[in-house]
Parts: sequence; C-alpha cells; structure tokens
Amino acid sequence: MIYKVRNTSDGGFIFCGHTMGLSGQDDAWWFKTNSTGDTLWTKTYGGIGNDYGYSVHQSPDSGYVVSAEFSLDGQLVVTASADCTAQVWDAITGERIGKPLKHADRVIRAVFSVDGGRVVTASADRTAQVWNVVSGKRIGKPLEHRDVVI
Repeated sequence: MIYKVRNTSDGGFIFCGHTMGLSGQDDAWWFKTNSTGDTLWTKTYGGIGNDYGYSVHQSPDSGYVVSAEFSLDGQLVVTASADCTAQVWDAITGERIGKPLKHADRVIRAVFSVDGGRVVTASADRTAQVWNVVSGKRIGKPLEHRDVVI
C-alpha cells in the first residue's frame, strides 16, 4: 500500500508505504522511479512487528528523509533518515549543524527537547538515543527496547 508519493529533483518520484515482508508482517517500503515510472531502487525495512513508511522527503544532498521536525523557536530542523542517521540543520541557511547522529538501523523519528538543547531519536535498531544539539554527542546510554522504537 502506498501512503505518499513525491516529485524528486531528477524528475522522478519517491514512494513510501508498506508491503508484506518475509516474516508475514508488514515492512516499511520506499521505492524510487524515473520520470517514466521505471523502478530505480526499492528498500524495505522491518523488525519483529509491523512497520510502515508514512512519509518521505528529498534532502538538499539528494538523500531521502523519513521525518523532520522544527525546534520550538523555528531556528533549527532535525531530520530522521533511512540512511541510519538524524541530522540537525539551520532552518534559515539550510546548513548542517554538527555531525550526523548515527544509529545501527534507520532512524524513524527525531524531536527536539523543549529547551532545544537536546534531540531524541527513535530507531529500527530498537533504541532511542538522546543527543546534545551543539556537540552532536550522545547523552547517556542508548535506551533499549524489544522492538522498533517509533
């Protein structure tokens, strides 16, 4: 099932949704086509339970982002990506701030703390992690779960 389709900078399209995985559970599904609809690549991701791809956006570096959130003051954006990272950006200039916040599997969600000084990321690697926005360093140990953190 397709939940979202977007135009891409190369004239093609990026789709997201879910498909039946080998385990019999739904897996999140993203695929890219050219302008005539030919499939260029497809990615599926799934854990123990059902997983869904509800959103996708093309990033300035032509990668793809599955979640994005503004800081409360609107000055920063944090993006979560299927490339196993989250990234903080300057919302005015579009410049990256710090290093990518790395997980072992795709990052499903990333949000700022109320004070804007920290970001929490949720990942298919079964962890949530808290990061310092300025240094990009993880605060404390990963918060481990039994399944994908959403």
